[in-house]
Amino acid sequence: MRLPLLFLLLLLLTACGDAVEIQSPSVATIDPVVGEGIVQVDAPAPTFRLPTTSGGVVELESLRGKVVIVNFWATWCGPCRVEMPELQAVYEAHRDAGLEIIAVEAQSSGSAEESTTFLQEAGVTFPSVRDEEGLMELHYIRRPAWPTTVIIDQEGIVRFVQLGATTREMIEAQLDELGL
Repeated sequence: MRLPLLFLLLLLLTACGDAVEIQSPSVATIDPVVGEGIVQVDAPAPTFRLPTTSGGVVELESLRGKVVIVNFWATWCGPCRVEMPELQAVYEAHRDAGLEIIAVEAQSSGSAEESTTFLQEAGVTFPSVRDEEGLMELHYIRRPAWPTTVIIDQEGIVRFVQLGATTREMIEAQLDELGL
């Protein structure tokens, strides 16, 4: 009984501010949406600004006008290993038409070295971020499920959420609906 109450208190405390700022590194922020937890289809996506594993910064607001796929993964996740090359193929097929993919590594994932190896083996060329504080998980998927894929349209509205593995065909169908 205490654990659910503690979790609820944590959720309420993080919902009280306008933005949740991750203390390390200093460029990371996420703006929660009312009703935090799993993002809802047809609702605005929580905005974020996070450092990438390659030293850059990715900010959802700067990607307006593009379709954005946010994929939550972990090094220890078997379905993530199958799904990541599929995402790379989708990215290569649609990036020139306005697609961006952001890989969000789970807080519970492996070391930075393991992550780099995982991404290199999958041939990933799209941005990847490490969710070391777990705030992306908290504001996007609440109940961690890896992989999870969220598709956000050109206006910043969530159009698709898949808890668990997805396929290239599933993503392509969603992209077709968004005109890509």
